[in-house]
Amino acid sequence: MIRIVARPDGEAPEAIRDAWIGLELPLVHPEPINTLGFGVLTGPKYRWLEILLCHLGRAQKVSGYVVPADEAIQRLAAKDPAAAMWWKTNAARYITPGAHLVFDLPACEPVGR
Repeated sequence: MIRIVARPDGEAPEAIRDAWIGLELPLVHPEPINTLGFGVLTGPKYRWLEILLCHLGRAQKVSGYVVPADEAIQRLAAKDPAAAMWWKTNAARYITPGAHLVFDLPACEPVGR
């Protein structure tokens, strides 16, 4: 479990990213990971294009904690329904069941270790 303690990096508006602060989120992996990713607004709309752009070196390096997207959005909705609606409206492809979100290391604090 992590607690969001600072505004996460990302392309969402600052108020939407600030809404995450204070939430505790479950982890997919117990440790942070280093991976490649894309912005939720400017990233490719298709998985095959993500793969291609990763191979071409066009993805961003990301270090952070991986959380299940659908559960994260449910918890966000309980705290700030408008912020959750922003995600559902503007980045729906990133919050489907089985999808993951990565929160950057400086925004997170491990809980219960």
